[in-house]
Amino acid sequence: MLFQLYIAVVMAVAALSEPVADPEIILWRDTLTVAAKERFDRSLDEKISYILKTGKHVRATYVPPSVRPDIYLVSRSYIKKHARQICPKEFSNAELPQCAERIFGWIDDKRKIYVLRAEDVSVSEPQFFAGISPELWVEMEVFHETVHYVQATARPDLRPTTLDCAMTEKWETEAHALTHYWLHSLQSIDAERINARLRGGMAHFSCADPVVETSSSSSIPTTD
Repeated sequence: MLFQLYIAVVMAVAALSEPVADPEIILWRDTLTVAAKERFDRSLDEKISYILKTGKHVRATYVPPSVRPDIYLVSRSYIKKHARQICPKEFSNAELPQCAERIFGWIDDKRKIYVLRAEDVSVSEPQFFAGISPELWVEMEVFHETVHYVQATARPDLRPTTLDCAMTEKWETEAHALTHYWLHSLQSIDAERINARLRGGMAHFSCADPVVETSSSSSIPTTD
């Protein structure tokens, strides 16, 4: 299933190497006007506040981050180009194309967030994304990865790319639950449509699944 693989690779992505300029990866905030940056920051602060308040529902205690995370928009072609570095190292070369088609967001060991840009979302799986707002999907991805950012802030001793299976399962369980609550809180038809389609694929995984246990220690170029 599409999102079973997505679940696995979210926490099994590569740490980043020295920054290299690439037009297919951009720091989202750098593309915005002054007014839009203010709205962007306010929206991110609201997401973090929601995560901190709602964490009790998943029996989690989070620490407020001192800074906002950097969020990058990436193209599907960028993910495909660096699939070997982004996908779990256990994947064979033959499995990389499928893996690269099913990644929509991740966080690295520097706590930088990466999400697939809106224009590439709907073409990833046309039937699944029919009737879904690509922009709202991106916002959902940002929220999900921001949960991981807050989790990583609370546990600075852990690295997202080298979590053991039990901790990966814990973090993903919390992130998927909080994403569900957040979508529901939006009280919109589009948000509920996404929620309904995610329930079947994003919420069910365990350490019994060997894909969830994978991790990667490779590096990929990015901007800084």
